[in-house]
Amino acid sequence: MTLVKSPYNFVPASTEDQVFKPDWAKDVSHDIPFEDGESGEIEIEITAETPIFIRDGHKKPKDGEKPTEEFSHFIDKNGQKKYFIPATSLKGMVRNVLEIMSFSRLNKNLINDHRYAFRDLSKSTNQYMTRYKKYEIQGGWLKENEDGSWLIEKCEELAHIDHRDLKDQLDIPFRDYFLNKQPKTKDSQSKYENSVVKNVGLVHSFKTVKKPLFGNVELNIAYFDSEGRKGQLVFTGQPGPRKEDQRDLPKEKKFKSSGKIREFVFFDSENPKILRVTKTQQKDFKFIYGHDDPGNLSKDWKYWREKLKHGEKAPVFFAENEKGELEHFGLSYMYKLPFKHRISELNLFNKDFVDKDLTETLFGYASKDEAQKGRLFFGHALAESDKVNVLPKVEAVLGGPKASYFPFYLEQHKDKGGYFTYDDLNARLRGFKRYPVQSKEVKTSSGDNQKVVSYFKPLDKGAKFKVKLRFHNLKSVEIGGVLSALTFHGYADTFFHSLGAAKPFGYGKVKIRVNDTRHLKKSCEDYMLDFENLMISKYPNWLSSPQIKELFAMAKGEVNEEFLSYPVIKDFISIKQENESLEPFTEFFENVDPSKLLKPFSVRLKPQNKLELESFDNYQDLSKYLNEEISIFGEFTEVNKSQIFDKIVQIIEAKHKDSIKKLRKDSHWDGNISSWLGNDLKDDLKEKLNPLL
Repeated sequence: MTLVKSPYNFVPASTEDQVFKPDWAKDVSHDIPFEDGESGEIEIEITAETPIFIRDGHKKPKDGEKPTEEFSHFIDKNGQKKYFIPATSLKGMVRNVLEIMSFSRLNKNLINDHRYAFRDLSKSTNQYMTRYKKYEIQGGWLKENEDGSWLIEKCEELAHIDHRDLKDQLDIPFRDYFLNKQPKTKDSQSKYENSVVKNVGLVHSFKTVKKPLFGNVELNIAYFDSEGRKGQLVFTGQPGPRKEDQRDLPKEKKFKSSGKIREFVFFDSENPKILRVTKTQQKDFKFIYGHDDPGNLSKDWKYWREKLKHGEKAPVFFAENEKGELEHFGLSYMYKLPFKHRISELNLFNKDFVDKDLTETLFGYASKDEAQKGRLFFGHALAESDKVNVLPKVEAVLGGPKASYFPFYLEQHKDKGGYFTYDDLNARLRGFKRYPVQSKEVKTSSGDNQKVVSYFKPLDKGAKFKVKLRFHNLKSVEIGGVLSALTFHGYADTFFHSLGAAKPFGYGKVKIRVNDTRHLKKSCEDYMLDFENLMISKYPNWLSSPQIKELFAMAKGEVNEEFLSYPVIKDFISIKQENESLEPFTEFFENVDPSKLLKPFSVRLKPQNKLELESFDNYQDLSKYLNEEISIFGEFTEVNKSQIFDKIVQIIEAKHKDSIKKLRKDSHWDGNISSWLGNDLKDDLKEKLNPLL
């Protein structure tokens, strides 16, 4: 069994019958206020609990350039850098949490609607190989028209040619380069630019012979023949070394040969069939080969797209459908096969919903037929200059995970075994992707591959940012929903947001505190109680639902962070071979159950009686009692704080040895006592007891 690690996990999306659809959504207006609507602003403070980095989006890299290393900033009139968190980053962060807490839909308009592709050569019977064998793979030439459209000229015949023949007949040294040797580069460009290849050229005369492989399968093999037909050599990448059994080895040490040993020959037709490449196929091909993603751009495609721009043609491999039309194509003989469906075609997204969810009513929406502007307006969160410390440059591989890896991104519960993939219309996305917060950043290494490494200069933990969130014509429950999303339903000191880049490595853990509520008619707690009552009226088990459970568990963290890391390549292979998938966060970390910490505001807002502390004569029993009480109320009244202060003084002055021993440890002051008394009163108590400890 493979141990499935991951720095991310998913909060399950609500099914359509679970989605909360406000009955006032159709009446939302910027011009006609609700009778009970409110407008105003909330000032919030954001504190980085681990170093944080948000790349400066104003400095777009030119072709070939690395993205800027700088944190998002502007230069003020004094020439000083002013760091800030962009409004769009804050909006996305808060929206994602509110979508989950309000049982909103997984919005297909906010999902990258790509057609993913896959290639898996691990087994001859797996999904890829089974599909691949259904097609007759052919060769052709990809050409770009003046209007940017593409077409493929179909070759008359495609054949394979052995590296040994290239060496024997033309002295092309590929066999010398790759026999039991790791390729220096895996792309095809190095083959085309080889000095011998340039000298002898690509067009030669060949004959072809059918060579049996297995069963009824034959391979069309080309040999050099001066009296044969003209054909053109076509090279593709070298994924790894060619390993061959050596005849002089003892029998017990012999092994099965493996690795690429052949290139290709394309024989052109005098009257080639022209295959039209549709706009959708062109878009899908570009996505698969990273056309618009510098971090994932295929080296082979980078090479050939420059050729196309200059009027040359690129060799491609393709398959036709039953009508003789282009089905799909790629740059290698065993190219990535596109899945049958793009994300928007899955049953989960196959229709447009008229009824809007709570998040859409707040943040706005746009569809083919209608649009509504949002009623929440985020500013940029400006850093307090005296709280900013820029750390030295960090290097990391920040390439994000891809939804093409279906064992992680799709729910996996097939009755007959196997995986759900994007070939299945009834496949379901796992839900909202989240990065569990971590206690500290981890050092990363790019290894020897400097081409994929990113550099960035984060701000150190402790950086503080302030921002105003303005709202227009919101109902009380909507304000409560926003406050709940900001503060994790009033537990801002226990649960944290993730923000910015490098979240997989522990960066960007932030705490949000609501500072200024002068423009609100009620207390934050009363607004959140309104939201809570609404959600519980619809879903009685709202606070213990899987959505809340998974969200809050990942926002709390405090797990073995060794398992919050990306699997290595061999792990990905093993996961598929063993039919493993990514377990829900709270199932993988079984000791994580945030529901025990969550108390409804209907309980937390009850009048807080005076604590009964007289019977306690030691710190250990006292702390157990106080932690149970504070889990209900969230914060003690000033009267109770004063009582706690006096009781701890009394215990220490009585010289209770175990209590003195415990309070000599900073962890108790930074944890329990700080949460009971607040930082100011904690400091006063520590100063008073210092001579006795």
